[in-house]
Amino acid sequence: MKKIILLSLTLFFSIALLAQKDIENAKKYLETKITKSNEFLIAKDKQQVLNVDVVKSAIIFNKTEDQYNQQSILNCYLLKNGATISAFQSVDDIINTQVFIKALNPQFTLKTPEDASKLRLVFLTLAKDDWGTKRGEVFKKDGTWCFVKKLNFEKLTYYKVSTSDAGKITKVEEITESLDVEYLPDVAKDGDYGKKSEEISASDKELINKELKKVVKEYRFTLKPLLIKGLSGNLKLYEGNLAALNMFSTGRIDCENRAFVLAEQNNKYSIVTSKEELLNNQNFLQALMQSYTIKNEEEAKSFEALIDQIKPAEAKDKKFYKKDNVWCFVRDKFFDDSRGILVLVDNAGKILHIQQFDKITDLDFVRMKTHDPNFKLDYAFKLVEPKDKILKIHHKKGEGYVEISVNADAMNATDKSIVSVIDGEIVDSTSVGNVEAKFTHYISAKQLEDGTKHTLKYLVMPAGCKDPRKALEVIEIKADIVYR
Repeated sequence: MKKIILLSLTLFFSIALLAQKDIENAKKYLETKITKSNEFLIAKDKQQVLNVDVVKSAIIFNKTEDQYNQQSILNCYLLKNGATISAFQSVDDIINTQVFIKALNPQFTLKTPEDASKLRLVFLTLAKDDWGTKRGEVFKKDGTWCFVKKLNFEKLTYYKVSTSDAGKITKVEEITESLDVEYLPDVAKDGDYGKKSEEISASDKELINKELKKVVKEYRFTLKPLLIKGLSGNLKLYEGNLAALNMFSTGRIDCENRAFVLAEQNNKYSIVTSKEELLNNQNFLQALMQSYTIKNEEEAKSFEALIDQIKPAEAKDKKFYKKDNVWCFVRDKFFDDSRGILVLVDNAGKILHIQQFDKITDLDFVRMKTHDPNFKLDYAFKLVEPKDKILKIHHKKGEGYVEISVNADAMNATDKSIVSVIDGEIVDSTSVGNVEAKFTHYISAKQLEDGTKHTLKYLVMPAGCKDPRKALEVIEIKADIVYR
């Protein structure tokens, strides 16, 4: 008995250690998804207004390749004067304080339109992420220089810059008000005060990265196993979160919007933004296909129970049914449109393809069938008129037509178009996804050169392709102009 207990404890701790090692390896992978970027917005040696470099820095967690799934650990602005660097959370923390005044070049004065043009470009560069019309415009109010930050819904936001009699800047105020002004055209000049990434020295990068380590007090990943009942194989799933704390935080670690799911299989990792997004993850779909067959309704219920864990369904809309060799699992409805998951199976119930759709249509069932290697798509591309393959156009009546019948569902589901060719020149094409079952092409005598024996071709073409040699189907007829 003691041996059995000892063996059980040994096995338990071995599994726990292995699971911990898996999590540690996963966290190492997540660290590789952290990137830093430093953009020199304003370089001290490229302008005469500021006596410092202004750097926009960011530390980003790249969940996926999609830029919209990047999560910010830190966004800040750095003022660099030699080896001294100060960090600020926003541009407003710089411009609207004495920080900006202290950062000014002691030799700079604001007296002339040329001076205003230089200062304008500094403001425009620092506030470049703001949107709105009239950005960068300049005007004077009661003799004081004013620089427009943005105009939104008749509200004008601008920097009012006060100066001494000698032209030294003493104060910068940001003001928002309804105001009709006359802009000064001779100061709205553009330029570039920044540095390209290749111009940033190694020593500057080192200084900046040291400062960023001070600004970011802490960030950490937490992972816990995500168990999906019914999923077999060696795919491991984790629910993850990123928590970050920096010197601008209010004292708590902000976890908002940083949740994700991590998938690992054979030391290869992928990240999705939520459990529902697993249905778009190829590793997960492959594991799902290997875990299940769907030969009957009982197995369909079992598969439905698994996807309920991933993408819960609305009870009133939830159902499944089979159409040909495609199972449809409805999750919910948007008005009359069903949304859910289609599963293609072969005759033995083996899953060949899984895909979710926001609006399930008849075309989607055809699209699913194209993933079956044994499925032969028939475009049913057949000539209706002229039956004898000779189109005769009277030179006075001036018009004839060609009619072709086609399997519109097959065409539209696979993004094909019909291209019309006269004497080797493409003259028309249907739009992808809008092919109708009856295709009619009208031809005027003016489109044909004088004489007879013209050649008309109608081609089934892949989307975006204009090379007749790559046509999937071809109908060829002759056209003659009749003079009597």
